Amino acid sequence: MKIPFFNLERQTTQLKAELEEVSAAVFKSSQFVSGNFTKAFELEFAQYIGVSSCVSGGNATDGLELVLRAMDIGDGDEVIVAAYTWISDAEAVRLVGATPIFVEVDSKNFNIDAKQVDGAITTKTKAIIFTHLFGYTEGFEEVEKVAEKHKLKLIEDCAQAHGAAVNGKRAGGLGHAGVFSFYPTKN
Repeated sequence: MKIPFFNLERQTTQLKAELEEVSAAVFKSSQFVSGNFTKAFELEFAQYIGVSSCVSGGNATDGLELVLRAMDIGDGDEVIVAAYTWISDAEAVRLVGATPIFVEVDSKNFNIDAKQVDGAITTKTKAIIFTHLFGYTEGFEEVEKVAEKHKLKLIEDCAQAHGAAVNGKRAGGLGHAGVFSFYPTKN
């Protein structure tokens, strides 16, 4: 038996007519980047998350890098990241010239452990990236308290957390910035 790496057919079957209609409209307009469709998506997604704005880009790694640059994080700075996650968090930190500081995760939810974060903070620490791994938001509030205590920026890696929430607030709207991925295999 040949098992495909991934297959979107099952999840797109119900939406086939709508997806074809929208795709045809995009192709007809030739607005593949920016344009009215992108602006409409950004407005709707910002509303869905509960934030004031949304900016789309090429991928989540680029988004993390841009957020770090916008926060003026760079050479000589440290950013705390989970030791168990995709490489993008550490990669984005290195791309801006900062140093990723790896912290262990909580074995119950695989999210960064707030106690470990608190112990890893130095005078060079400027931010924490909280990865909602597998869509889990557990532990966010504890990490948020640590970030507030030390006056650190809190960035959310929401690549797997579309629709996840903490006390009614959606992931991506909890910290100072949230970054998503729309790669087709995301949950």
